[in-house]
Amino acid sequence: MKATINNKLLSRNLFFSTVFFISVFFADGFSSLFFMNLKYRTLKLILCVLIPILTTYFNFRMEKSLKFIGKSSAIIMCCFVFFFTLFSLLDIGAFSFNDIASLFHISYALICLFTVFAVSTFLAGRNEKSDYNEFYNNFFLGYVPVAIMLYGLLYFNYRANEFEYTVNFIPFRGEIKTLFSMFSVHTAMRSIGNFAFYSTIALCVSRFIKKHTALLSFLLPFALCVLTEAAQGIFSIGDADIDDIILNGLGALIGALIYKLFIEKIRRKELCSE
Repeated sequence: MKATINNKLLSRNLFFSTVFFISVFFADGFSSLFFMNLKYRTLKLILCVLIPILTTYFNFRMEKSLKFIGKSSAIIMCCFVFFFTLFSLLDIGAFSFNDIASLFHISYALICLFTVFAVSTFLAGRNEKSDYNEFYNNFFLGYVPVAIMLYGLLYFNYRANEFEYTVNFIPFRGEIKTLFSMFSVHTAMRSIGNFAFYSTIALCVSRFIKKHTALLSFLLPFALCVLTEAAQGIFSIGDADIDDIILNGLGALIGALIYKLFIEKIRRKELCSE
């Protein structure tokens, strides 16, 4: 398809509007509206992956650059934090802070946004000049407020109703054992969410570090995890669990490895081609 001005505008409008709508308004509730009806959860999860793939690829084909995608993703992430907080404070159904459905709202947004990230990284790996470094910097600058919000939700809000505080120093006897022996959607989402959170934190840290990037992108999130668990045990504000350190540390390691094995090579290749 010829990259005319009209096609570029179309690709920009499609990308921004669809990714924005999925990130901000996809939720699970009892509304008759498709995008807020939990009956369509599977279809929404599919769309969270399929639509970003198509619109990201279409925009890149038209512009031969990831600049717009990076800037738009950053703006959308800031909008997500704003609207999620607003809807939650207004206690609007599925957007309520203490409703498990809000976990799905967050999941839809993150799946959509990190699908954009994955597709952009793939495209950059196949094209020497894609402005990937600018995309990467913009994307994870926009992710900072999301990460701060997620940290607060994971360690304070979603654990606010857990009145029994425990400390576990024995590996595989805490969170990991609970995940398999007393499986529930809430437990699974929290464990997977923590794992994914520290993976993305590792990628985010690498955006701000110039030397020993892969090593520090693992060590800093891991240190945050250890300090958080220690604080929970000392101040009795949550369950201090060695299993959480294992899972979250593994998440940070996976994020650092993704950066080292794939992203770092793409960023260096682009710098060498300039």
